[in-house]
Amino acid sequence: MSNNHKKIATRVKKESKDFIEVALRSGANNIGKQLLDAVSDVNQPSDIVLLKIFTGLKNGALETGLEIVKERLERV
Repeated sequence: MSNNHKKIATRVKKESKDFIEVALRSGANNIGKQLLDAVSDVNQPSDIVLLKIFTGLKNGALETGLEIVKERLERV
């Protein structure tokens, strides 16, 4: 592998690592916030809490995906 290829591979690896770290941190924050909102009312029936937890997980994941796409488009 030529020296230029090694430089390119190293740069791609570094940027990918940074991107993955941001995505994981963002995902944890979004999902955590959604889960806290789901269980904020302690007087809810358990079936409502479970529904809110599943909805929170889904919404947190979707919000994270949108943030990731937005960030990648800004880098281009």
